[in-house]
Amino acid sequence: MTTHPRKPAQRQRGYTIAELLVAMTVSAIVLGAVATLAFATGKADTAFEDLLTAETVSRFDTRRISDALRYSRALFQTPNGNIALWRADDNGDNRINGSELLFLRKAGSDLRLYRFGYSTEITVGEIENDTAYNELLSIASANDEVIKSTLMRLPDKYNPDVCTDAGLKMVFSNVLFTFPDMSKTNYVNLSYDLTVKRIDKSGQVTSQTTTRHNLPVRLLSSADNLLDPGTGEIVSSDDD
Repeated sequence: MTTHPRKPAQRQRGYTIAELLVAMTVSAIVLGAVATLAFATGKADTAFEDLLTAETVSRFDTRRISDALRYSRALFQTPNGNIALWRADDNGDNRINGSELLFLRKAGSDLRLYRFGYSTEITVGEIENDTAYNELLSIASANDEVIKSTLMRLPDKYNPDVCTDAGLKMVFSNVLFTFPDMSKTNYVNLSYDLTVKRIDKSGQVTSQTTTRHNLPVRLLSSADNLLDPGTGEIVSSDDD
């Protein structure tokens, strides 16, 4: 029987400290790059979602404003760059009543559309000097019906005047109503800036973008010529 001498076991070579340091450094660089890319992608996705939300809200508001303007019978410029709209002689009394008016107004960061359900008789002069709006708003406030009377407004969570929590905020600014042909108030152009920004928990703005919106509208059927400027009475019973 032949025996063979046993070979001594070979010792496996481990990593040196230098190799470990190099490997750790490379891993840190790769992980850092991945984290940066993920963070940037997340911010891009959030910004896109913010713009999408703002576009949806703005499109809804623009549609309501456009319809209100288009189907009104007369437009009135009021103080502070606001506008009032007379919809029609709903009750056939040959007068302008508070319940027949719409008021499109800048309110802090918001752009709001009001309709008050009170049949108070109103003159053209009272509309144009804002007496009508102030009186109707006072009645609505006394009856706790201001919110009920607001047909269009920013959701509270998006309005920085109402909610200071972190998240998406929207601000209407530089609101301007113009009548291209001053001899005809049945043409109006509404333009405004809509700023969309995201606020973090510390109250800092992390992203912000502003877009200009322009909305030209023509009244489908104007009744300006049928109104007596002094009394607000309808001169003719035919308001077509």
